[in-house]
Amino acid sequence: MFRYARGEGAGAITLGPTGSMAGVDLASARVRSDGKSASLTAPNGSAQVRLLRSALGMASVGSPRLVEAHGTGTPLGDPTEMGALERALGEGAGPSVSGAKSSFGHGEPTAGMVGLHCMLRTLQQCSASPNAQLRALNALLVPPMCSLMALAATQSFILRSASSGGVSSFGYSGTIAHAVARCGDSRPAAPRRTRWHCSRCQFTW
Repeated sequence: MFRYARGEGAGAITLGPTGSMAGVDLASARVRSDGKSASLTAPNGSAQVRLLRSALGMASVGSPRLVEAHGTGTPLGDPTEMGALERALGEGAGPSVSGAKSSFGHGEPTAGMVGLHCMLRTLQQCSASPNAQLRALNALLVPPMCSLMALAATQSFILRSASSGGVSSFGYSGTIAHAVARCGDSRPAAPRRTRWHCSRCQFTW
């Protein structure tokens, strides 16, 4: 989706005991290995699908309104990621897709943190920034993007209140992660946890 460009950065986020970050709740986060693939850096689309479904199922927020993609800008990585997103969400879900790397480059160790910061800003301000360098959609992305929408370079996106969003980050070593955040006023009526809870999830291969 975007042209690969290296970047450097550092970031941190303070997570409250109930999973709140400046008025935005971290609804879920899943981390796993992508398992066997064609090479060290080649992605595994099936592993990404299972990761996304697990994170979204744990969050119980339905389809996110916007997804901050890992979006490396590589010919193999982007079509695999968008195809996995389409398969995980199903037809008609139609979230918009943004990518911080189009503005900041690939921060490598901090790429996921930059994406999470951008997602928090989007949910706090109910407005998503456009993909700065996107002029024409990669031809390999056309099939999976039929039910998704990439924000063009001149296009911003206004979120309705009580929205949710997802952010993906895929590591060089094969570790892949997806987090789901939601606006504070979209929390379910059930009582909030008094502390942050971690659990082990069994993924099938």
